[in-house]
Amino acid sequence: HFEDIEKIIEVSIMSSRLTHNYTLGFLGGMITALFTHWAIKDIPPWKWCDKLIELHENNTIDKVIEKNFPKVLDFFLKSTATSKISPLITVKNFA
Repeated sequence: HFEDIEKIIEVSIMSSRLTHNYTLGFLGGMITALFTHWAIKDIPPWKWCDKLIELHENNTIDKVIEKNFPKVLDFFLKSTATSKISPLITVKNFA
């Protein structure tokens, strides 16, 4: 079931919640899991960021979080002024 990107996102966030107490830690675990998955599939590292941005643009990450982790989403929305979690992973927000 690890060909299912949504399941990888779900399980990685679930696992990251055990060792991290803030959403940035959850996202770090998710990105690590996704990059590991793509490495195992022999996808060249220079394509990983493009694939991550694609997941953001098609709202896959947000949909998984909204469906499986509504309390995490509520906590994040209360602690920030944004309406989504995944924009934190895009480069433009760090400029």
